Amino acid sequence: MTQQEIQAQAGKILAQVAGYVAVQTIRIGLDSGLLEEISRHPDGITAASLAARSGCDELYVQVWCRSAYANEILDAGADETFRLAPHLDQLLLNADFPGHIGAIPKVLTEPEMFTQFGERLKSGQRTWCDEASHDFIHGVSGTGAPSTRG
Repeated sequence: MTQQEIQAQAGKILAQVAGYVAVQTIRIGLDSGLLEEISRHPDGITAASLAARSGCDELYVQVWCRSAYANEILDAGADETFRLAPHLDQLLLNADFPGHIGAIPKVLTEPEMFTQFGERLKSGQRTWCDEASHDFIHGVSGTGAPSTRG
């Protein structure tokens, strides 16, 4: 294998890691209400104001905002304000929008998806719907809701 092939493979893995970070960042933003609060400020909000309004720790909010910006979930202004990237208010926050995908990060980060799969890989123990957590079921129900409304 050449150095160029190794670098190409490393690039693929790093892109997958970045995607994992983005999914986790979205999940945190949805669960904590940070994305919802940012959506109320289309002209932007500072991390300090966001922390105060959300009741979250300012340092953690700054770190989260930087991750969300790096993952193109937020846009940043020269005045150190953050706003949602275009269309994310619809895609992540509007459950009535036909293209809503805000439930997907929640489903993918629930233990039923990967944690339990890894734990049960050898035993073959199944997880049936009646054993799944409320959060998982609620998340799954949100993934197709817009397309089932007529």
